[in-house]
Amino acid sequence: MKNLILSVLLTVAMLYTPMAMKAQAAENASSAIPTITTKQLHTLWKSGEDMTIINTLSPIEFRDQAIPGSINLPYEYLKEGLMQLPADKGRMLVIYCQGPS
Repeated sequence: MKNLILSVLLTVAMLYTPMAMKAQAAENASSAIPTITTKQLHTLWKSGEDMTIINTLSPIEFRDQAIPGSINLPYEYLKEGLMQLPADKGRMLVIYCQGPS
């Protein structure tokens, strides 16, 4: 059941982001922020990769669309200093939302 839920969530995310990701990738080519596909994230997740998955959506969207095991860290909260990124700077962070912007 857990894998089915994750597959559905990843499929929904994949449907929302492809075109926006291509446009953003072209804009941010010089930013050097690596991106991965939903399929790559799923592979990493299933392999047990030591990572923190961060959902930047609102708490309401997080409740309805979260990848199991992810944490909710809305961009607005970071911007206002209400929350911080995890302290372990060596840990892989995977940040997702409904689009790259």
